[in-house]
Amino acid sequence: MATLGDIPIPRGSKALHEAVLLGRALINLFPDALERIILADEAWTAQGIPRTRVSVHVVYVEQEKRVGEDYILLDAHGGGKHDHKHDPSLGSVYELNVDLRRHPAAERFTRLHNHLQEQLEQALAIQRAGGRSPEPVTISWWEFVDAAYRTCTRLRPDEARPALVQLSDRLISEIGSVPSYAAEAINGITSRLPQLADDLRRRGNLDVWENSALLVAGYVPKRVAQLSTGEDKVQQLARYMTFSLLEMKVSPWQAVNGVARKALREGEMQALEQAADDMLSDAEQHRDRALDGSLDRNLFSEQLFLGTPKAWTAMQIYELLREMSPGSETVIRQKRHTTAEELAVRMQDGVAYQWVDFDDARIAEEWEKVQEARRARDNFAVQEILLQGELRLFRPRAARKLLLGPSRWPDRRAR
Repeated sequence: MATLGDIPIPRGSKALHEAVLLGRALINLFPDALERIILADEAWTAQGIPRTRVSVHVVYVEQEKRVGEDYILLDAHGGGKHDHKHDPSLGSVYELNVDLRRHPAAERFTRLHNHLQEQLEQALAIQRAGGRSPEPVTISWWEFVDAAYRTCTRLRPDEARPALVQLSDRLISEIGSVPSYAAEAINGITSRLPQLADDLRRRGNLDVWENSALLVAGYVPKRVAQLSTGEDKVQQLARYMTFSLLEMKVSPWQAVNGVARKALREGEMQALEQAADDMLSDAEQHRDRALDGSLDRNLFSEQLFLGTPKAWTAMQIYELLREMSPGSETVIRQKRHTTAEELAVRMQDGVAYQWVDFDDARIAEEWEKVQEARRARDNFAVQEILLQGELRLFRPRAARKLLLGPSRWPDRRAR
């Protein structure tokens, strides 16, 4: 049976396009989640398990030890979900053992990176000889791939990150050079951080934990200061901002949890909750821009890629609020936590799907299913297929027109 390692590297711009999509998937949230998807899919195919109306008990094994399990439930249209139990309505359950010793996605990304590096060296040699220069967009995408390759270090979140240490030192120096009464200047530094986090992530320089550290430093001190009174606003802003940056030098985990716990200890529960609400709202805006955008996988993927850390960081703060300050608002926080968690997971899956379906094979299957349902006059099935792809953040709403159209997907001339 062919595996991911057997698939040749595409040539030309296709290799660069695939590398960008795969690089985002690997540094988006949890790289091991993508590896599990690939390994489970390979084992699924090898065992000949059906792809519709089936319940599969998946057991993950590493070094001959059982390290996790869940159930994958697929409906009549191939739509699925993960659960902790079997659905009897789907008939008998299949058993699937997945060996996690390999890292096929990371291995392919390494192959893509090395191939593109060789191609760029050749292009630059041609340029030096007086030939054509590489396109600026090609250089920009390559810089992302190279940065993402170096970001895929699999460091633990409680380990210090040199990039965050350098950034923290620079920002602390900026704050120290601002007079204590210059609220506007300090607020400007704080307000810059969410955009800085987006810019660095867009360039492939931040994994999700590093991104979260910057987001907390950008959102939490600002809300704490807004809820303070009088001259205390400037002092609180500078104090929380400095504390956030110092925690950032320890580790990204400390930057997220240390700042949040400090806010709770000092009675800034409302400020912390509003910061989480801000992050969740911004994540939802990224989701909406992706869904309302064009059919370009790169643009769709980028919006989800930028939104994932915001939803995930909000989820962590809601969880901490729920644990450390139980009370009448626990139910509301639980709902917000669930909303943020679901959005983060769907964004992660959506980013991964753009690479998984890089060749349009799966969406071509969806087109077939839509046409079959229309021939059967099953309008419910048609709407179900269309909505599921959007709810799962696999494709934008613009894909509806082509899925409902008469031309077999993909018809690249229609894009």
